[in-house]
Amino acid sequence: MLVDAGAVVDQFNPEAPRRISGLDRNREIVVCSVSSRRAIPTAEHLRRLGYRHVYYLAGGYAAWQTRHTTA
Repeated sequence: MLVDAGAVVDQFNPEAPRRISGLDRNREIVVCSVSSRRAIPTAEHLRRLGYRHVYYLAGGYAAWQTRHTTA
């Protein structure tokens, strides 16, 4: 699922009217951005909302793409 960092509060907070239904706080969540400048605070915010397995992808999307692109 792709969620803009600015929408995390509205979509992951169980008290918010625009929350995504059926989210499991025990499910693994990986936060990714072009740089860690946005990903790290977003991951921390999700942890404060009670999500237990939140990680950020070091190196962002470019690092993921490099690791998963076959030559």
